[in-house]
Amino acid sequence: MQSTAPILTKPAVAPRGVVMTTSRTIAFVGAHAALGLAAQFRSEVATAHALLALAAGLVVAMFHKRDAAVMYIVAYLGCSGVFWRMSEAGVFYEFGKYSVSFVLLVAMARRPLPRIGLPLLYFVLLAPSATMTLLQQANPTRDLSLHMSGPLAIACAVAFFSSARVSGKEVISTLFGMTGPTIAVGTISAYAVVTNTSIQFSNDSNTAAAGGFGANQVSSVLGLGALLAFILLFLVRGQPLKWLTYLVLAIFLTTQAVTTFSRGGVVGLLGALAVAGAFMVRRESTRRAVMVSLVALVVVGWFLVLPWLGDRTDGMVFVRYSDSSATGREELALKELQMFWDNPILGAGVGQAWPVRGMLTHTEYTRMLAEHGIFGLGALVALFAMCWGAFRRSGAGLQRAITSGLLVWFGLYLLHAALRLAVPAVVLGVAIALNASIGRRAAVAAPRRRKGEPDESDEEAGAAAAAAPT
Repeated sequence: MQSTAPILTKPAVAPRGVVMTTSRTIAFVGAHAALGLAAQFRSEVATAHALLALAAGLVVAMFHKRDAAVMYIVAYLGCSGVFWRMSEAGVFYEFGKYSVSFVLLVAMARRPLPRIGLPLLYFVLLAPSATMTLLQQANPTRDLSLHMSGPLAIACAVAFFSSARVSGKEVISTLFGMTGPTIAVGTISAYAVVTNTSIQFSNDSNTAAAGGFGANQVSSVLGLGALLAFILLFLVRGQPLKWLTYLVLAIFLTTQAVTTFSRGGVVGLLGALAVAGAFMVRRESTRRAVMVSLVALVVVGWFLVLPWLGDRTDGMVFVRYSDSSATGREELALKELQMFWDNPILGAGVGQAWPVRGMLTHTEYTRMLAEHGIFGLGALVALFAMCWGAFRRSGAGLQRAITSGLLVWFGLYLLHAALRLAVPAVVLGVAIALNASIGRRAAVAAPRRRKGEPDESDEEAGAAAAAAPT
């Protein structure tokens, strides 16, 4: 009997980098909490952070030979967009998406890319409608920038990460690095909730509780940060202080996501966590860690978090999250589907569904049909194929658990928040990077074992997870 692909594969070159010890982990969390507070009072801090992050990304893309280094900085850039927006950084609105694409394009110019066909097809299929908008509209820049920058970031991320040579440990380190900007966002929203006693909660999303910015975007990023913290929590072994740090971080980010009263981010978190957790509890190497963590979360949530949320929101948190209505999103989606039937070939044009909807889209799937027609349908098929490829190559155990969680989060994000941010692009990219090397080496790397013997991949996973620089 032949086992599946190894849980955490080895890269072409041995992984390097700074190991995130417990003290460095705590320092990283504290530094980003301080960053959020500083940016709350001085927008120049967020501006400097944005420019320095982009500069670092370009230096890494131009001069660093390791794919993991590019992955670290691109994932960090992608998760920082909401932080820059809510802190009113002195950069243009789509800076996050374009910085991710720019850094990846520079990096790709220095590397051979044998797997660009599918992401290139995905983006090219969106070009006819974009060209129509460019020719017909007097000022198409805003619409094209808003709606095409997200697909561009996805195409660049998939093209680069499909050929990236990184280790499982390096991906785990990247997941931890991605929590940094979400901690800054959570700190800003927590400061608003704690200091602004005049915030009134109702059965609607709450911009004030989200730090004065769009609750949907804030909730989504906080939900992602919480998901990553949960994954890291499940992987920690023999390091109680680091485990406690991840536990506190997961609870903090989840609480702040709930407090925004924007349910999309919370649903994304719960859906992705349920899928990832289901795969993890099937493995002996992670079952105990998951169960212990869940018990701790239930105890803290039931006796501390829920009573505080109920008191702070005058009980409205229970009303809000017991309401299963889609707040009009289904009507917007139906309008977009009708536009697809009315314009089945090229669609209505990029950004041209806005007048019919009366607001920005929330569902990327129906937007692509409405604005890109049959070509948008083809792009959706290509997007699904990219996701399916990552899942199919994920083998079993931890890789499948992490990959599935990230892909579910990605799919749910596009369902409720379209492509407003660069975050879904880097999430998909990291999920693909985790499994890109497996397809090339699975036949060689998969060891044989006899029936009844322990699965060595479980032991590899446990050792790698314990030693991972998280």
